[in-house]
Amino acid sequence: MEVLVVFFDTTTQHCYTAAGLRQRGLNPENMPALVAMGIHPVRHNPPAYDANLYTLEPDGVPAPASDGWYEQRYSLAPVAVDAAKARLKVVVQNEKCHMRDRGVEFEGMTWDTDGAARIAYVEMAAKLQSDPDYTTIWRASPGSWASMDAATFARFQAVYEAHVQTCFAWQAEREAEIDACTSIDELATVTLAAPGK
Repeated sequence: MEVLVVFFDTTTQHCYTAAGLRQRGLNPENMPALVAMGIHPVRHNPPAYDANLYTLEPDGVPAPASDGWYEQRYSLAPVAVDAAKARLKVVVQNEKCHMRDRGVEFEGMTWDTDGAARIAYVEMAAKLQSDPDYTTIWRASPGSWASMDAATFARFQAVYEAHVQTCFAWQAEREAEIDACTSIDELATVTLAAPGK
């Protein structure tokens, strides 16, 4: 049987389809952000069931019934603004990490910036400090190779440090935006997707 997934907003106590969330300026695919704001995925059978008609138990949890709503992994208690802010900051932190780790463009190719690459760069810095004339072939990213020496590393380091600062600046802006919000509706307008996604 086909299952239709919709979203229950614990603040408004209404259900929305994915299209309805988009009309409100929300991304139905960004589940961590939705849950942080108290908007949870629920589903009903059959899919023709009226999305505007549902029954709730006194505690606000959709009633488990064959023709009604039931919970899908989440407790549907309304989320307080401060709790939503804390959760959204976790989403922003994760986005910043993805932004930092997805690589940086340098001299015509993408260079890895994930955890393993950062360790390799630290090792290269130590090697070049002990032997400034050291030169080697370097795997910038899958399928991309470059000659690495002290001059190349210095140029790359400047680009990489600027990249990291951009990531932290983006995170700081988002957290300030979150802190300035006073309601769940305002939190729904915060940009959570990192640039370039």
